[in-house]
Amino acid sequence: TMSVEKLSFVEQSGFKISSFESNLSIHSKQFHLDKTYIETHQAYFRMEHIYFSFDSFKDFSGGRFNEHIKMDIDCRESKVNIRELAWFTPAFKQMEDDFQLSGNFYGSLSNLRGRSVELSYGTSTSLKGRFDISGWPEINETFLIFDIDHFQTTTSDITKLKLPNSKSIRLPERFSGIEYYTYKGNFTGFFK
Repeated sequence: TMSVEKLSFVEQSGFKISSFESNLSIHSKQFHLDKTYIETHQAYFRMEHIYFSFDSFKDFSGGRFNEHIKMDIDCRESKVNIRELAWFTPAFKQMEDDFQLSGNFYGSLSNLRGRSVELSYGTSTSLKGRFDISGWPEINETFLIFDIDHFQTTTSDITKLKLPNSKSIRLPERFSGIEYYTYKGNFTGFFK
């Protein structure tokens, strides 16, 4: 067990961590990171714990990470910048919006579950729910089951959201008189 304070590094792809703090325990088939704070150029993550389980250290290389590393993450009030997700999934290139995020996430990247997920964006957008996602990070193969307990947004937040290729959402004229949108329900289907 060791305590890490103010570690910074650049991953081989160029992704930069400007500050990393955690209480780290390394076991033969697990990494435990408790009370973790990670800061990048445009985001920060506060996590009560991050646990990685694996069969062998080889699971961290050769494209095996997405399917072979199991995670259990308790994420607290964190700021995510969508542009930084492009380091891991190119579909997010040219997107630049910030979101606030918290929740419990577990499973492998290719078969990830989120519970007690809370997301907020802009001045009035908030979402609470849970999801199961498979096929990630291959965006064309990603299947999503998303149970939405509460979703609220405004016309202003919708039209400010940047999509891939610097596109934005244009609402039909008949929606021009609507200011607030709310939704509770389920989305099941492919991401793209």
